[in-house]
Amino acid sequence: MDFQISNCPFLPTILSLILSIYLILERGSTDPAILLAASFFFVICITDALFTRIPNWAVLALLAGALVYHLHFAGPAGMITFLAGFGVGLGLLIVPFLMGGMGAGDVKALAALGALIGPMAVFQVFLYLALIGGVMGFVHLIVSRREALFAFAATRDVKTIATGEKLKFPYAAAMAFGYFAYISWGRMI
Repeated sequence: MDFQISNCPFLPTILSLILSIYLILERGSTDPAILLAASFFFVICITDALFTRIPNWAVLALLAGALVYHLHFAGPAGMITFLAGFGVGLGLLIVPFLMGGMGAGDVKALAALGALIGPMAVFQVFLYLALIGGVMGFVHLIVSRREALFAFAATRDVKTIATGEKLKFPYAAAMAFGYFAYISWGRMI
């Protein structure tokens, strides 16, 4: 894994880590789903920010935890919620992934979260994360282009502005904020 500190907006990651710890300590002992999700976000926000990767082992761990959770609390009928949530979570981000707008780890992470919280809840999380991710992307674009303009001013090299490379930012933090918003404020629509 390559450590890429130059493109890493740490403030959203740090805030999502603080919220993860808060939910683990405050509500994790009473709600195993929140404990699983907050622990998952704690891990993937760090790896996404530092290495621009969401590790498969973290996704598989959440899937395993979700399966055990549903089987324990709902028995075999919990498999319907597990599979439907996985399918909805996967379906919501597959088109942006196919268009090159995000990485496969983001898609797998939302699918695993959907397997844990179910199809209706993952849709609500998606609505929050779309808004929050849009704002984060806009701020990241402004900050990234500002740095390019400063580089141009210093060097007078046009190539510093028009690099043509895609802007990347860790979307795991937006996903975490979407989940935390849903947990705190409930349904958006």
